[in-house]
Amino acid sequence: MDLLLCPMWRLVHFHLLANLLFLVAHPWLVTGSCDLEPKTFIEYTAKIAGHSCSMTTRTLALCAMMCASDPECKVLSYALCNTDGVCTCILCDGLKEIDFDAPSVPFYMKVFRISEYSFAVRLPEGLVAYKPLVLDANLMESRVRLSLLTTAGDTAFELDINFSSRQVISNSRIGGVDGEAVVSRDPSNFDLEPSPKVNIMYVVKPAEFYVFLDNVLYSTFPLRVSSLSLITDFKLQGDDRKGFILWFAI
Repeated sequence: MDLLLCPMWRLVHFHLLANLLFLVAHPWLVTGSCDLEPKTFIEYTAKIAGHSCSMTTRTLALCAMMCASDPECKVLSYALCNTDGVCTCILCDGLKEIDFDAPSVPFYMKVFRISEYSFAVRLPEGLVAYKPLVLDANLMESRVRLSLLTTAGDTAFELDINFSSRQVISNSRIGGVDGEAVVSRDPSNFDLEPSPKVNIMYVVKPAEFYVFLDNVLYSTFPLRVSSLSLITDFKLQGDDRKGFILWFAI
């Protein structure tokens, strides 16, 4: 069982009653069938700003169950837990900002895995502002392109990772015409290596994208199409045809 995909067991490590309540509510944690569960939580450590948040004071297990049962809840963070395991929990419906380099605390992102072991993914409702995309990908390539595509077949955003030349270039291709390329990383600050497993996060804002590879910001790119909702597909293409999406979540 992949603990990156199933880190929820760590939510209630400090309080026995909370653990019992949580495991009763989520029996897949003890059956080992997590890989069959499309809804799960991923743990990160970062400084974040959530979108449309509310606060509650409960055990962390109950906060987690609230978020799990609320279709609008996307991000769960907590602080100020007392000796009884009661915490101040913040539940948000989206993610506005994330900074992995700043002094940070753990938080949990609720995701729905919609694809595994693929090269292309259909985004059922298009992109939505403040709703991140998260995936693990095999990037054992000399060069790989990660593309967000529109219903018209345009490339709204392509992240071109060239391991051979050690640079990352971001661009769009709309109406068959390439946009202005942005060199996101050059050989002086390119520290990514081909890997069988890289975690990738797209933070989606109303007018721009932030892309993190293994918690490092590799690209900031503007939205060059008229609406996020037009972006309906994600594709991974590698020159060596070795890379693929391990899993993809919204």
